[in-house]
Amino acid sequence: MDRFCPNCGTRLEEGAGKCPFCGAAAGFGGGKAPNNLKKILAIGGGALAVLVVVVLMMRYVPTAQASPVDEFVRVHMEALTFDLPEQALDFSTDMTLRMGVDNAFINAYFRQMGVDWEIDVSGQKLNTLLDVVWSGAPLMTAQFTYEDGQFGLYIPEASEKYYLFDIEEWYEKEGGSYAQLEALRRSGLSVEEWQTLYQTYLNIFLEMVDDDNLTVERSKGVQLPQLGEKIKADCYTFRPNEKSVEKMLRRLADALEEDQELRNAMRVFWEEYYPTVMLGISYEEDLDEYLDDLAEELREDAKEAAREVVESGFYTQVYIRDGRICYERLAWEEGSGEQAFVYESGKSGMVLYLDENGDAIVSLEHKKLDKNKGQWNLTAQDDWEEDVSIVVDYEIDPEQKSILNIPYGTYTLSLYAQDYTWENEMEMTLQVGPGENGGSDHTLTLTGQGLMEESGLYDMGVNELFFTLHTTDEPSKITLPSAPAIQVHEEEDLVELAEGLDQLMYLLSGQLSGI
Repeated sequence: MDRFCPNCGTRLEEGAGKCPFCGAAAGFGGGKAPNNLKKILAIGGGALAVLVVVVLMMRYVPTAQASPVDEFVRVHMEALTFDLPEQALDFSTDMTLRMGVDNAFINAYFRQMGVDWEIDVSGQKLNTLLDVVWSGAPLMTAQFTYEDGQFGLYIPEASEKYYLFDIEEWYEKEGGSYAQLEALRRSGLSVEEWQTLYQTYLNIFLEMVDDDNLTVERSKGVQLPQLGEKIKADCYTFRPNEKSVEKMLRRLADALEEDQELRNAMRVFWEEYYPTVMLGISYEEDLDEYLDDLAEELREDAKEAAREVVESGFYTQVYIRDGRICYERLAWEEGSGEQAFVYESGKSGMVLYLDENGDAIVSLEHKKLDKNKGQWNLTAQDDWEEDVSIVVDYEIDPEQKSILNIPYGTYTLSLYAQDYTWENEMEMTLQVGPGENGGSDHTLTLTGQGLMEESGLYDMGVNELFFTLHTTDEPSKITLPSAPAIQVHEEEDLVELAEGLDQLMYLLSGQLSGI
């Protein structure tokens, strides 16, 4: 059995009387590691545990060790990067739209009028049918479909045929806007690739920030002018120098020349906006030449442009607290004063505005009144330096939503104009809640004397106009038209439909004139 020195733990030879290392008496123990060795192992294990904790802290609390430049870039990447939905819209329901007024006599007529709407959207497929009804009977029906580049139209009161249009074919004939959407879909760029493209060029701009042009003041107090709050936060001030701006412009020029994904994305829109594409002309070479020329101009003008940026006094000042931006001012000299885009975030809400010599020319503000209650306010100064504002007050239950993904609650939109008469004010209220027999009701109420006078309803004794959209919770049972399908290649194929529509409009005008 192995024997060890009881003092230092050195392994002993058979028959040794003392330790050859420390000289201590060997004793007669054997087979067990000495206490000192246990202490060494305990100390080593403790040190290892401390090391693991330090590593974990550095991994999961990066801001604690982040440099000022890293922290500045991080908060802006988080603030300026947003998620896009990857999945296509899937939506199916039956809806009814009815309208009314606060005058019982007139309302008897309004109540007979409405629209029944069936809709089914799945990915790149669309099937929707609208019935305009009067006293429960349809006045006109229109069904629209889309699948695999084929747009369908069916109006049974005008024609018994179901007309199909190949969008690519008709774009080549007429130059319609549908092709732009199709081209975007065919571009080959996924949502993630579009996001990566955006982040690539955002990074190029943020690369201007370095230790030479960024200063930090810890725990600095600042007044939030629009929110009326005072906070303390770390203040980061970025003033780009000519070297950093020039470097960024040259980096951008390199990207324009080398980034194939950017060229693919631009080609989608480049080709579709030029009508001569109908002749089969490709602008691929022209686009490449354009981007190459643009890159060369950026390089040639980089030094001069950098000087102009610096001479404009451009800077951004950012206050960061708890890892997020609570105040940022992006400013430059304009004329005899300073202009700036300003963002404020505090306990009461947030506001984004354009500051011109101390005046908020345009502002968007959100006030948090409690967890589910608040207000949005868009304000702008008109040519007479009077404030015109759109205010949206809301009180919602985020746990309950209609099939349109609108939370249950009340939304009130008001239009105000400073020093204008009250007759020019307008108010809209949207109430979303459960329907009487299931589903959800969306009721929009319009008020305001000015609005009613413009519509001619005020002289008829009407002060309120309201619309109610009811949606079901179950998917729509809509089907494709059973009528004979006709592929439309020429305008002559639409003669029957055009004649039928003329006759339908004549009949409808006669019916409506008698109401």
